[in-house]
Amino acid sequence: VRFVGNGLHPTDYRRIDEWVQRLAGWTGKGLPEVFFFTHEPDNLLAPDLSLYLFEQVAAGTTFSARGPKFIDGPESGEQMALF
Repeated sequence: VRFVGNGLHPTDYRRIDEWVQRLAGWTGKGLPEVFFFTHEPDNLLAPDLSLYLFEQVAAGTTFSARGPKFIDGPESGEQMALF
């Protein structure tokens, strides 16, 4: 699923909630795996929306999900080096 948000507008969260219910129904009918990609206009907010999706899946469904992994510390936000 490729989900395109609107800058974390309140409707983004309502639509994610609807998708969580839809995914729960699909997995309940035997769908073994789902790939869900979140996008935002500049994609800077996409991880925040992914985290919300993960929290809703964890709280309201019986299937497992792997949420986003945020980088903490001095590496956060820095370009990685090739050498």
